[in-house]
Amino acid sequence: MADNHLQEWTEKAGLENLRGRLATGDFLVTQANTLLSILLVGIGGGLAYAVKLADAPNPSPFVGGMVLVTAWLCVVAAVLTSKCIVTRETPMLYNEPKNLFQPDLKLTLDEVRGFELKNIQGRIEAAKKRNATVATWLDRCRYAAIAAPAAFILGAVAAAYL
Repeated sequence: MADNHLQEWTEKAGLENLRGRLATGDFLVTQANTLLSILLVGIGGGLAYAVKLADAPNPSPFVGGMVLVTAWLCVVAAVLTSKCIVTRETPMLYNEPKNLFQPDLKLTLDEVRGFELKNIQGRIEAAKKRNATVATWLDRCRYAAIAAPAAFILGAVAAAYL
């Protein structure tokens, strides 16, 4: 009887762990979408300002800076989208009934529950891997976005001396 309580507790803990990891994955994608929105605003502003500077009678070297920073933000947005936001397989919280109910196998309820515990652990591992990948690339894109002023300076200096 004690094993049954342990098994029930383990199942509940495993499902709560998986539920938390899925929520973390949703949060990471939300953060990536927020960053993408900010990048798109920056891209639009950079393009508008570059056009305004380029239309001046004597174009400033800042045009080069704006062009490079806008291109930089476009690359960061593309990487963010492909590594963090793109639709990918996500583990489900619960297994499908057709996988759980298989009377032809003549398994006991405890055996099925034992197999399902292993499946839950596999789904937890998949969610951990997915979240780690998204979190790593999200942080990289954040750092790259922070480097945008350096891209502006590099572009402005290059335009001034070319």
